[in-house]
Parts: sequence; C-alpha cells; structure tokens
Amino acid sequence: MYDGSVAAGFGEQLKTRSYFLRGSARAALIAAALLCAFSRAKASEMQFFPCCVDEPGLPMEVLSLNIKRWYSRGAGMFRKSFPFPFPTSPPIPPSDISMGSTLEFNGINTTLNLYSVEVRPAGWLSFEAEHGNDAFRSGTGLDHDWINSPGYDLYSPSGYVYYDPHDSDFSKSMSSLSGATEITALRAYLRVIAYHERIEDSVAYTHFVDVFGGYVWYDDKIQMRDAVQVDEPDPFLNAVYGLPPPGPYPGLDSSFTFHWEGAEIGLREKCILNSVLSSEGRFGVVPAARYVGRGSWNLRSDLLQNPSFRQTATGHAFDLFPGWLDLTYSPVKFFAVKAGYMAYFFYAKDGVDTINFADGSTGQDHLDRAKSERRGLFASASLKF
Repeated sequence: MYDGSVAAGFGEQLKTRSYFLRGSARAALIAAALLCAFSRAKASEMQFFPCCVDEPGLPMEVLSLNIKRWYSRGAGMFRKSFPFPFPTSPPIPPSDISMGSTLEFNGINTTLNLYSVEVRPAGWLSFEAEHGNDAFRSGTGLDHDWINSPGYDLYSPSGYVYYDPHDSDFSKSMSSLSGATEITALRAYLRVIAYHERIEDSVAYTHFVDVFGGYVWYDDKIQMRDAVQVDEPDPFLNAVYGLPPPGPYPGLDSSFTFHWEGAEIGLREKCILNSVLSSEGRFGVVPAARYVGRGSWNLRSDLLQNPSFRQTATGHAFDLFPGWLDLTYSPVKFFAVKAGYMAYFFYAKDGVDTINFADGSTGQDHLDRAKSERRGLFASASLKF
C-alpha cells in the first residue's frame, strides 16, 4: 500500500483467473448450443426468406421492455512496477530487478438489476439501450508490495535474503470491500440472415442472425476499509517505508475505481424452437477499450487525495465482451421469461500510472496490466409489443 517517488505504491494481481468460461458458464453454453445445433448432426434443409420480416406468419415485434436480474460474481486487479531504488552488491543489471505493487479485489459480488428497451423501426433494424447499477457489500482486497529479480539472490541490509525472488512480497495486507457496479450499453442491430431449418417433417427451426455495433461503459467503484497487515518479512524495508506491524491497523478509508469504455461489435442469433420456446445468443468484442483507474489513498499524507493516482491504458477483451446465452419461454403473446448466462471480461496492459503528490508535483510508474470481470447466471422478464 505504498506509493511515492521511491516506491510507487499499490497494485494488484488477479489470482489464477482464466478468461475462458468455466463451470456453470460452460454448461450454459453447451446447453444453448445443443438446442440450436443438435439438428446439424443430421442432414438438414434450409429455406432463406427476407430479413425484413420476423417469424413468417407472425407479426413483427416493434418494442421490447426487459428487466434482468443478474446474479454476478466480480473481480478486478492492477499491477504496476518501477525500477529498484537501492544499490545491490554484487550489482544486478537494472533490467533484471524491479519493485512494484499488485492490488487484487476479489469477491465483489452483487445482484444487478439491468433494464433495457429495444425498438425495431424496421424489420431489418433495431436499437437497444441497457442500464443497471447496484451495490456490493462484501469482498476482500489484497495489497502486495513485491521485489522481482529472477535468477538472483538479493541480500537486504537487515540480513534478510530474497532467494530468486519472483514477485516476492516484502509487504502484504488485506482489507474489506464495499462499493457499486454500473453498466450502460447502446447497440444497433442489423439483420443479415433469416432462414428456416427443417430437420424432418415434424421438426423445423427458424433462425435470425444480426450484426451489431454499439458502445459500452462499465464501472466498479470500490471502497477499502478494515486493514490488516499480514506479512512484512524484511526489517530494512519495514523501516524505510514505515510498515505497520502484523495485525489490524486503524484508519483505512481508501477508494479505487475501474472505468472501462469502448466501441463494441458482434453477432446475435435467435433460434425459434416452437411457438413458446426460443434460444438467443450474443457475442461481442471491444477491440480498443479505454481504461481509466482512479485511486484515493487516505493513509498517505504525502499524496494528494481525489485522486492520489490515475491510471490510463488501452485494452481489449477476450471471450465474451459482453456476451450472453439464454433460453426464452413465451407462454402468452406479449410476455416472455428468460434464464441464461452473461459475462463481461476486460483487460489492458502497458499503461501509465500517474502519482499526484500533496505538494503539487507528480510522478509516473509503469502500469503493467489491469483486469476486470463480472459473470453469472440471470433471470429476466420481458413485455413485447
């Protein structure tokens, strides 16, 4: 948790997080894919029809109002580094040794209410707006300050030895988290394919494929309190940076915000199974996402507050960004309920961390990477006209 001209503060590392779907996500993907793709194992017969009409023989939906209850699990991290500020004996090349900080935010889970409206002025074109925000009141923050010097042993003046350090902590602390998540998205859909797929006389599916473009905003606003110093093995660095002894220490009331935004492109497919059941999937990517991180650190008197530091980088996304799969049940003409899976994954690297000091001066560190994710199951209800 230390940030300054000699040691630039705090960062984080998201532990063993893979940006490929696992567990319930993978099961949801497989189930939805089977619903629409099972027939392809057999010889199928396709009949294409104009994209400007909806399901043949049925009126086209002009307006859809939707509320989605998203049971989401969230996490975030950032890592930053800077040159090692002390002489070493024997000398270690500057390129082979560094210090830095990694800050992890885990378990920032919340149940989001997402509200959306989709308007279709023409059969081949529709527009969607979606927004949601809600608070989370649990989570764990881990703050690692570390030394990295693979292949070398580093001897501290205190007698402590870092043997072949790979991001080895000289300080580790924990905090409890609360905060809020906010999502806003605007999209325009262009229908490019519409067709029937007949498997046998009694089994036929209708498919619609849309391409879309839009813009997405995502924020995780995190408050850190109830600090506990977990580890501080090196007495020399303890004294240099004024680390508190292991155990709880009072006064932490710091904040950090992950902000992501960018233009999104992707595909959406709807598969009508019968008169009451349908399945829908949407997959998108933001190829140039803008990342801004802002932190205020109240325990550092030498740092300006609001913000103490500001991070910027250009990133992108892997897998689903955003993406969802669902199964829809429409018992009556104007009403539908859905269940499915939804996920956002954000990633940026090689950015700048600007430190704002209380005396008006600034400093810069290298932002190695930053990540955010939110994923989970949802249930929703829709009115369609």
